[in-house]
Amino acid sequence: MTYSILTMMDAEGIPQKQRDSVVSFCAAIFLIFTLPSHADNDKESLKSSSSLKLSGYLESYYVNPRHNDGDLPNYVYSYQQTEQLNINLGLIQAKYSIDAFRANLGIASGTFMRANYAKESGVLNNLYQANIGFRLSDHQQWWFDMGVLPSHIGLETAKGNENWALTRSLMADNSPYFETGAKLSFTSQDQRWTVAGLVLNGWQRIRRQADNTLPAIGHLISYQSPSGVLINSSSFIGSDTPDHDRKMRYFHHFNMQIPMTEQLQMQLAWDIGAEQREKSSSRYYVWHAPLIQARYEWNPEWSMTARLEAYQDPKEVMIQTAGDRGFRASAFSSNIDFRPNKSIMYRLELKKINVSGDDSYEATHQSHDNLLLTTLLALEF
Repeated sequence: MTYSILTMMDAEGIPQKQRDSVVSFCAAIFLIFTLPSHADNDKESLKSSSSLKLSGYLESYYVNPRHNDGDLPNYVYSYQQTEQLNINLGLIQAKYSIDAFRANLGIASGTFMRANYAKESGVLNNLYQANIGFRLSDHQQWWFDMGVLPSHIGLETAKGNENWALTRSLMADNSPYFETGAKLSFTSQDQRWTVAGLVLNGWQRIRRQADNTLPAIGHLISYQSPSGVLINSSSFIGSDTPDHDRKMRYFHHFNMQIPMTEQLQMQLAWDIGAEQREKSSSRYYVWHAPLIQARYEWNPEWSMTARLEAYQDPKEVMIQTAGDRGFRASAFSSNIDFRPNKSIMYRLELKKINVSGDDSYEATHQSHDNLLLTTLLALEF
């Protein structure tokens, strides 16, 4: 595993000192995970070693933009390199679990990591996931986890084969994909209810914002009905600014998944956020983003998804432009998926993004209308 990680980092041109740090860190975690396999009791040793799972994920893509300049807008954080074959995400992951303990470590590289981990440096820039957790009850699913965790907010994840659409939605690209902190969670015996409370370092951060001493908090409530309807509510309350200029941010995400037939499913989602205009102000700048998408599956190999979404950020809290008239956009995409087996997925998507009301995009060579043809090949092993 260490050799694979080192090879991946060589391809990214990471300095030798940082590569050595990553390899040492991974080797230490790997040893910790495998120590239980050397217990005196052979039976317990076999049980412990079988609880360690190593996996890999590789996602390559190509984007063909159909507008004059060819550059994607600054609010796109996934598949943002155009007119060249590239790697969105290359991931090596180790998962260890026993009855009352679990741990995860993931090291990754690719254009997704460079865009979304731009605030981090050194080893942290390639730290996809690193967390440990322990069970608080012998009879109920109460867990306490700490470390770099997947985000509790949103429909979509970093791994493309887990999402309905090829490219990420505007709401997903402009809300956290990961978070760092502590999570207390409960899952009911029938697996229908999940409830969690979190204390975090900030909005998609591993290290807390410099000179910011206020931790963020969040919640998650998820319910799946006997008919298959899934409802999710999650939030974030905190600040992504230093203490001397603290602006509180309040954010809520809601989504619902509805099975219409055995082949057809729908998802509805809505983000709404508010941030103080200035420190201690009672006035707020508000942004929101609605989304609807439908997925039709002919059989386990072939499926199709269509998505319609909008993003309204009139005061440019999340998406900044060179002008001062705010950001308003809508997008439509349609993709077809081919999955010959559980490990391989091929996707093709046509997407249209329309930005209205801001002439500054012409001045900065960012087109109002972006028509994108994207193809993806993903392998999980």
